[in-house]
Amino acid sequence: MSSEERSECLPLESMAFDNRSQRRKQDASMVSGKSLCTDFLCSHDTFDSDEFQTKVTVKTRTEMLMQSEAEREVVVDHLIQQEETKEKALFYVLKTRTSSEPNILLMVSALLARRANPSCREENDGKQSPLHHASEKGFVDVVKELLSKGARPDIRDKDGELPVHIAVSNHNDDIAALLVLQMDNKT
Repeated sequence: MSSEERSECLPLESMAFDNRSQRRKQDASMVSGKSLCTDFLCSHDTFDSDEFQTKVTVKTRTEMLMQSEAEREVVVDHLIQQEETKEKALFYVLKTRTSSEPNILLMVSALLARRANPSCREENDGKQSPLHHASEKGFVDVVKELLSKGARPDIRDKDGELPVHIAVSNHNDDIAALLVLQMDNKT
């Protein structure tokens, strides 16, 4: 019997389980600690892989976290320490050019769970909010997460632009619609 014939004989439940299992493995590899570490810690020379693994091991044992959760928490701890505040860490994550939206969403969610202010403004000359950066990058899910945690879509940057202006100028219609809807709900 060929492998195709054998797979046809498997009960539907086991085939669904195999598909879910494969999907979880793909999702996990997409947002693994190695990827998060590479994306968010490369610029920090003070953090080496041995230190990372040691901290992950401690978190998995003491906080009863799964490996991927512990890795994410170690990365978040380190970013907050390096950037000095949760809000500065949030901007660092949103400005990371090399990372994918799923990784950025994980990190943004973790920082918001630690009560980073979703409506903060940068201290630099731009005075942009997290929504400005997420809108500029076209990260729909990150914008949704920020809005769900209370980010204000009516914050203007130093040039007077709202996040919706950035979304429209970058042809991100889905984000623009989300922001307009959210502004309508607040008035």
